[in-house]
Amino acid sequence: MSFDVSDVLSRSADVALQREDSVVIWEIKELQEQRYVRIYGEVQHPNKYAYFKGMTIGDLVLQAGGFKEGAIESYIEVSRRHNYEQASTKAANMVELFQFNINRDLSMMDKDERFLLSAYDYVYVRKAPSYFEQKTVSVEGEVQFPGQYSIRSKKERISDVIKRAGGLTDHAYVSGASLYRRIEIEETDTTTRSVDELQRENKQAMERLKLSKEDQMAYVDSLMFQTTKKTKATRVELQLDKILKDTASIFNYHLREGDRIFIPEVSEEVHVGGAILNPVGLAYEKGRKAGYYIDRSGGFSDKANKRKVYVVNSDGTTKVTKSFIFTRYPSVLPGSKIVVPEKEEKERVGVATWLAIASTFSSLALAVAAILPR
Repeated sequence: MSFDVSDVLSRSADVALQREDSVVIWEIKELQEQRYVRIYGEVQHPNKYAYFKGMTIGDLVLQAGGFKEGAIESYIEVSRRHNYEQASTKAANMVELFQFNINRDLSMMDKDERFLLSAYDYVYVRKAPSYFEQKTVSVEGEVQFPGQYSIRSKKERISDVIKRAGGLTDHAYVSGASLYRRIEIEETDTTTRSVDELQRENKQAMERLKLSKEDQMAYVDSLMFQTTKKTKATRVELQLDKILKDTASIFNYHLREGDRIFIPEVSEEVHVGGAILNPVGLAYEKGRKAGYYIDRSGGFSDKANKRKVYVVNSDGTTKVTKSFIFTRYPSVLPGSKIVVPEKEEKERVGVATWLAIASTFSSLALAVAAILPR
């Protein structure tokens, strides 16, 4: 049962207690949604923070560890949700937006100093459009000055960084140059742990963030299905000979952070591997095709899939065998690798399987014989 505490204290409406009764008087804060503000963008620790009366943008930025180096103080935006009364009359806009300037010492312009944050405000600190952290690529192999290079601008291309590296040496194998580029792959990990286990394991973290019960459930849900981004280096086709002849070539890519350009030394060998009798490295002979090198390495093994032979060139490109009436093996370049794959083994039917099939047909024959008239 509920009662009015003021009535009890004034004895105008006292309540008689019985044995094992419990009296609970709630604090006003416990009956309200926990009040907070959020900050995003170019601060040291973007996060959710507890709101207090009289809180300013400077207070919030200070709690978030201050600005990052790339923050632009002249463009700070505050997003404010409508309360219940406003929401029924201001349906055109979901939120109110405010824009401010703030100095590095966290002081504001005179006209903005009076602006105070409200509970549930979102503050966005933007990055300066002209601010960039250094991005690096590496040039390795047969160049005059191999090593790491910063990307000068968004327009810089492969030909530019080759020039900065002093150009190619006399031993460079231009046709074998390769480019390795990092790409992001998203992977979703589904945990087998229960909600209760996740709540227990992350109790301290949720208490530190002062999350409401609703936010705690959302936080646990996010742990159930976590998407992680992994970076993988992928080989990209690079025809450096075309780039050096014409910088407008489609292969003269714009540089990206983490790019690795490798120019090998001139190779005089061809390697043959896979389902052959003698995997070996052989001297390159101009004009010879894959079949010639396979014969020189002892020929195919019994498991060889002759129609699937392919050649991997030094620049990462692949050539395959073409079969119609005749088999035409691909051409070979210095440094190429000839690969002979094995045939796929067909699953053999065992004795037990044959017995099961015979038993099925026998049962079927008996059933048919029983149905037919005699």
